[in-house]
Amino acid sequence: MSIIPEYRLDYFSQTARQRFGEPVDAAGIFVTKLYHLEQGPPPALVFYGLDDEAQHHLIQKQQTLIQAFNQETLNIVLELSSSGGWDAGQEMLHLHEALYQNGNLTFPAFDIAYGIYWIKSNPGLLIDSEHSALNNLGCSFLSRLVVGLDKEKGIDWGRVIDQTLAELPESRNKKPLRSLYSLPGMPATQVLKWLPAFMADDIKAFLDLKDAPRLTITVKGYEKLFSETSGTACWLEKDYWLRELIAHLPGIMWIILSSIRVPWDEYFPQWKSRLQQYLTGRLTDYDILNHLVSQGITEIQDQEGILNFSQGIPYYLDLATKNYR
Repeated sequence: MSIIPEYRLDYFSQTARQRFGEPVDAAGIFVTKLYHLEQGPPPALVFYGLDDEAQHHLIQKQQTLIQAFNQETLNIVLELSSSGGWDAGQEMLHLHEALYQNGNLTFPAFDIAYGIYWIKSNPGLLIDSEHSALNNLGCSFLSRLVVGLDKEKGIDWGRVIDQTLAELPESRNKKPLRSLYSLPGMPATQVLKWLPAFMADDIKAFLDLKDAPRLTITVKGYEKLFSETSGTACWLEKDYWLRELIAHLPGIMWIILSSIRVPWDEYFPQWKSRLQQYLTGRLTDYDILNHLVSQGITEIQDQEGILNFSQGIPYYLDLATKNYR
C-alpha cells in the first residue's frame, strides 16, 4: 500500500533527507514554539518516529514545559483508540469528556449533533443509563432531550434545538448553529461529518470568554487510526474529523504524536503550511517503504535490503537508495 500524491511533481525526486529531514530533539523544538506563543499558536506540530513509550515520555516533558511557561494553560491529551469498534464520534466524545473534566467546557451544539448521530446510528436502542452514550453529554442535554421526547412520535429535535439556542448567552453567535435544524433529516454518516464543526464552534465560544486560558491539545497515537485500515481513501476518511477540528481551531496549539509521518500535505496542498512535521526518532518500515516506492524501487527483495541497511535513518536511507541505482 503506497501513499503517492497526485499533485506533487517534485515528490518522486525528493531524497529521504529532503522529505523527512534529520532527527531532531522534540523537547527543544517545543520550547522554541512556547517562547514564541505570544505571537499566536504555530501550525499544528507533528512529532513522528515515536513508539508508544516514547510518545508517553514526550507528553510528560510537554506537560512540565507548558506548566513552566504558563500555569494557566489548559493542556489536554487525547489518546486515540485502536479498538475494533472504533468510531470517529466516540473519539470526539473522549475529547469532549477531557475538556469538560479539566476545563469545565460545555458543548451545547455538539451535544445535540452527537445526540442525533448516536440515535441514528443505534436505531431501536432505549435512551437510558444502561445503554446510552448520551449520558456522557451531561444532565443539561438529557433534560432538554426529555422536553422534546414524544413517546409516540419520538424526539422533536426542533423543540430541543429551540430550547438550546434560547439558553445560550446573547454574546454567542447563533448563526452557525442554525445548521443544527437540518441534521435530523440527514443519515448518520452525513451527521458525523458535521460533528467537528459544532465541537469547534463550542470550543471557540469558550476561548472567546474573558480570561479564558490558552488551550493545548496533544493527540497521542495518530498511527492507531490506520492499524486496521486498508487503502488510502479509507485512511483519509478515517482522520477527516481530526483534520476538520484542527482547520476550524487555528487558535489552539495542536501537537500530534505518531510513529508514522502524517500524510495530509501529500494529498491536500493547503496542509503544507498548516503542519510542521519533525522526525524525532527512527522512520517506520511503513514510511521507508512508501519512500522507496516513490523512487521506483518496488521489488520486495530490494526494499528489504535497503530497509535493513537504513536502520530508519534518512541519511542511510539515501545512501542505500543511491547504491541501489
